[in-house]
This record gives sequence, structure tokens and C-alpha cells, in this order.
Amino acid sequence: MELLLLLPELLGNAVTAAEAALLLSFEQPERPIIPDVRFCVTTLSDENCRQQFRFDVAGVIRLTELFALPEFVITGSRDKAHATEAVCILLHRLSYPKRHYDMIHRFGRSTSALCRIFMHVGTFLRRGAPAMALKGDLKVLNSWPRVVLVV
Repeated sequence: MELLLLLPELLGNAVTAAEAALLLSFEQPERPIIPDVRFCVTTLSDENCRQQFRFDVAGVIRLTELFALPEFVITGSRDKAHATEAVCILLHRLSYPKRHYDMIHRFGRSTSALCRIFMHVGTFLRRGAPAMALKGDLKVLNSWPRVVLVV
């Protein structure tokens, strides 16, 4: 309330009391807190990795190699993620229905960055990674047809 009374003095007669009240009535929306977390798949146990991504740590690393992603995935909006993190974002999102908001604490990224990385990797895989992947280890790729159907 004090600020409302001081605004005309601070800004001169350029702002009326009604305009000042209108300016103060707009509140900034509350934004989600994005934790300062760096994701590393090798810090997870095999069981936790299976629960979250449906592959163990070695399987995630092998999929990353088979997909032939560049070492760092860079989206059109300049989001940068290591290839294993990008594959984990894809697998985590496909493992069961969830929102990108639910993934913020796991990957330490905003919902929009998670969405862009997910879409970038999905587009990359649709454009030709399955042909490359089928030349590799079929044991690791047992669930590949399900992934293709979802992406």
C-alpha cells in the first residue's frame, strides 16, 4: 500500500492513482523451480535404471552407441545435452505416461528444454537411426518396435 501512495511522487503526475493500482494488480506468475542437477546415467544402479528407463545402465549406453547420436545433442533452440542424457530423456518419457514437469527434478532442465530435446532425438531416430540400430546388438533392441510405435 505504501508503494501505491509513493508512485505518484516517484513518477510525477504521469501516473494517476487508478493507473498505479492497475500496475500493481498484475502479479508475475509463479514459475517452477528448476534444480541445479546434472544428470549422469552411470551414477544410477541397474535396478533404478530399469525402473526409470526400462534398460539397465549398460543397455542405455549401448542404445546411445547404436543410435549413432552425436556426442552432444544441440536442438534448434540451442539446448545442449550429452547423447546419453538425451537418450535417457527419450526413454524416461516413453517408459510410462508422464508430463515434462515430472521430469524436471530428474534432469534439472525446464519443461520446454525437455520437450525440445525429446522431440529432437525422436526426429533423429525417425529419420534413419532404426536402420543403423538394426545392424547392432539385437539383444539390446528387444523393445525397439515399441519405441518406434510411440515416437
